[in-house]
Amino acid sequence: MPKKPSDFLNKKRSRGNGDFARPKAKVGRKVKRRAGETDASFQTRQLSITEQSVAKDRAGAKVSRRGLTLDEHLGQLAHHSAKQRTAACDGAREITTAHGD
Repeated sequence: MPKKPSDFLNKKRSRGNGDFARPKAKVGRKVKRRAGETDASFQTRQLSITEQSVAKDRAGAKVSRRGLTLDEHLGQLAHHSAKQRTAACDGAREITTAHGD
């Protein structure tokens, strides 16, 4: 006896596609991570700088108009920016001419 066409369609619908089946959520269980899922968690740490030029006590120190000492100007002479290097050179020159000890 031939099968009814409606039986064929009902069987196909009930079977579904097993490849893309979503797992049922169980109460009290952790969700498993998928194989291709990206872990987007990150950790941060605090960086504390003990001594900054802003916090330095410059009482009695020889400084330029910009408020920087000769050591700070000499450190800026190795800067990658040409404007910073020329400003450092001008500041060092200013300190040496004003406080020519």
